[in-house]
Amino acid sequence: MIIKHFERWLNKNLHQFKYKPYKVGYGKYNFDGIIDNIVLKVDDRLTEIDIVFYNSKGEPHDHIVIDYIEKAKYIKGKGYTDLGWIGKYKNRYYPTYIQMIEENIFNRVVEYCNNHFKEDNYLYIVSYKFIEMAMIGTHSEIKPIKKLAPMIHLNDDKLKGLKYDTTIEKLTIFQSTRKSQTDG
Repeated sequence: MIIKHFERWLNKNLHQFKYKPYKVGYGKYNFDGIIDNIVLKVDDRLTEIDIVFYNSKGEPHDHIVIDYIEKAKYIKGKGYTDLGWIGKYKNRYYPTYIQMIEENIFNRVVEYCNNHFKEDNYLYIVSYKFIEMAMIGTHSEIKPIKKLAPMIHLNDDKLKGLKYDTTIEKLTIFQSTRKSQTDG
């Protein structure tokens, strides 16, 4: 259900995205000008939207949950809410379920993508001995990762030959030469 609503919403709101999503499968989208290692995934079963990160071998590596509805409920006289909301989100009501997911999930996709998809950003795929993670950031944002794991092996000429339990794969996320999928 959420996928159909997302597709309708996306058609009306495509202009809000700096790098426009285009469909590559059921509930899956890539972005014009952004590497295919970053995929927007809409999940009907969980009522959530994720950004999934794939490594250079095309294997899913990590994901970020943009947002989700935990426990939707209609309360007579008030409207739809998520019983899982806390703090400033608690006691927010919407006349329709669709308005609730548009404001609390779909609109956050635009915000996340426009804030993170920038020409000078990279996708960092980090593999520790027992965990894996991914992040989008600038070159300077590698410093916090170095603090977490002081013995890091970067794919960098200065560090070639060093062997550690941690590796970081750095992928440029912006592809200026890729033809736009939404261009006629």
